[in-house]
Amino acid sequence: MDKYRIILTVEERARLEHMTSSGKAAARRLTHARVLLLADELHGEACSDAEILSALGTSVRTIERLRRRFVPEGFEAALDHRPQPPRPDRNSPASECNSPMRSFIFLWTGEDP
Repeated sequence: MDKYRIILTVEERARLEHMTSSGKAAARRLTHARVLLLADELHGEACSDAEILSALGTSVRTIERLRRRFVPEGFEAALDHRPQPPRPDRNSPASECNSPMRSFIFLWTGEDP
């Protein structure tokens, strides 16, 4: 991927190497650190996405997403995962409007409960 080239500073690379060698981080964070180390173009020869895929066993989509996040958002954003948006509460009034019991009552009585 020529558009999203990963170039790490010496400090970033040292931090990633320390993180992966100690193994004291979340699995997703360690995988992201390993991908960044393998994709770094400044220090040695960068691996292609296919080589990273075979070395780490992660998906191509994960590698692409990580490259795309690293370039505009930076080092920390690439290591941290983006949380999912909050889901609506199952017991909220909005969910009761479409509940199966409400449909059953309507079918049975012909009246909206």
